[in-house]
Amino acid sequence: MTDRTWWQYVVRHAGTENQSEIARRIGRDQSSLNKWPQGAKPRVESVRAFAEAYRRPILEAMVAAGILSEEEARQGL
Repeated sequence: MTDRTWWQYVVRHAGTENQSEIARRIGRDQSSLNKWPQGAKPRVESVRAFAEAYRRPILEAMVAAGILSEEEARQGL
């Protein structure tokens, strides 16, 4: 997994929404998203909020963010 996998996941599922729109939709300040494009690891709360806002499986989002491994996600941890 590359250090930009999370941002690629965000862009894929947020479509044409910009960082400000994504932040508003997930209930976070835009400053918390500013470093994601450079590969910063998001906080668990932000990943959960993104998954809920964009109707994505939480385990899928946690893997994309590098919080869980694919193996852990398969086990449902």
